[in-house]
Amino acid sequence: MQLHKAADESLRSIVQEEMRAKSDAEGGLTYAMYEGGVWATIIERGDVERGAPKLGEECTARMRVMRLDGALYSDEELTAPVGKYEWPAAVDRNITEWNHGAKIRMYAPWYAAYGVAGKDPIPPYENVIIELDIE
Repeated sequence: MQLHKAADESLRSIVQEEMRAKSDAEGGLTYAMYEGGVWATIIERGDVERGAPKLGEECTARMRVMRLDGALYSDEELTAPVGKYEWPAAVDRNITEWNHGAKIRMYAPWYAAYGVAGKDPIPPYENVIIELDIE
């Protein structure tokens, strides 16, 4: 439980600092807390008429996973059904909140990203930034 708290506190601090730093330069940047301890901001809202992916729906998205300092771990297009745990939990639990065509930037704690095992090249217990372009 202590590792969860440390991850949550670390990400909260990073997100607050990013909001402060970008508020003047970009006219404001707002993150919200989503399921699983994920902080996310909507860069582009996407297609409101088409709506959000549904549970069980096959969905395609470009997903860039980065270290907290911005260094890129992976950049891939993934097609998988929503809610079947083929996405990192941070994405799988929250993708139904955002429209097709949306661009999302999220800070995901290790337990909602790649967990205790990691995924090459992402090490275990790694908090990450995920940028998601939902098709």
